[in-house]
Amino acid sequence: MTSAAPLPASTILITGGSGSLGSAIAIQIAKSQPGKHHLILTARKPSDETTINTSAALRSLGASFEFQALDLSSLEHVKSFAAKLTERSKKGEVPPFDGGGVALSAAMLTYVKDSRTKDGWNEVYGINVLAQVLFMRELLPVLGGAMVIVIASATHAIGSVDYFLAETIENCKGADGTSQREQETFGLSEAMKRYGSSKLLFVMASYALQRRINAKPSNTTQIINLDPGGMSGDSRMGSDASWILRFVKLLLVVFGPMVRWLKKDAFNPPEVPAKAISDLLGRGDGNLGGKYFILDDEVTSSAVSLDVKLQGEVWAKVCRDLGMGLET
Repeated sequence: MTSAAPLPASTILITGGSGSLGSAIAIQIAKSQPGKHHLILTARKPSDETTINTSAALRSLGASFEFQALDLSSLEHVKSFAAKLTERSKKGEVPPFDGGGVALSAAMLTYVKDSRTKDGWNEVYGINVLAQVLFMRELLPVLGGAMVIVIASATHAIGSVDYFLAETIENCKGADGTSQREQETFGLSEAMKRYGSSKLLFVMASYALQRRINAKPSNTTQIINLDPGGMSGDSRMGSDASWILRFVKLLLVVFGPMVRWLKKDAFNPPEVPAKAISDLLGRGDGNLGGKYFILDDEVTSSAVSLDVKLQGEVWAKVCRDLGMGLET
């Protein structure tokens, strides 16, 4: 699904384009930076109702955009998608990423204990960590001075570096593997700890990757972590959301304005973090790589995430699980 608008000067890629945050990011960019960027939005199903509605909104704004299918549960598909996009960029079929960027807003939150990706990895680890790191690494040759916005989460502070230690190439099952735990579910606390652990590993891996990028003067890509805070609206991260979580979100719809008055990132509609992300992508600041934001405030991430030695260990594990070398 592609618009007929003329191609602008740069490209912004948004994963999770059919989600509440991803679609809001695209619409905000189209509103605040009209005609400046060609938007590539990815979704599991580019023809579903949400995608159609987002496309209509972008078309009404005169945006140059396209929706492409991206299955983050398949590392082979991620690699293939990145290779095709890299080729299109090198041929000039899409504008350069330099001056634009990438917003990695796709994520998986599930309560199922043992759901697996098509490659056999734990679904939360496979999608939120392995697929994201692979995608960044594969796109690096064409990113140039682009910004990569990693959608982080406050839950990284409750995560554990060792949570997915047992997930290895040798131990993970194939796509056809079965498990007695596949139909069992976690409680809210454990599900959020697993999700937070995946976010912690991704934050740490992004720090480690940024250091490697900085070691090469020819590469000026900047990786920035941004925590969007709590969000209202429907989430497409997983269809098995806890009734407790749904009830809490319902209460926050009523009391949200009061909560936001006390803490601005506590509970907002997706349009609020979308504006923070759009503004960040539009800054053109060359000194943001490796920084962590909550909305538009620069802060520090958790103490564990900033441990350089642990970052190296996380990077080594992720690269080993992807079958890739440590250097980019």
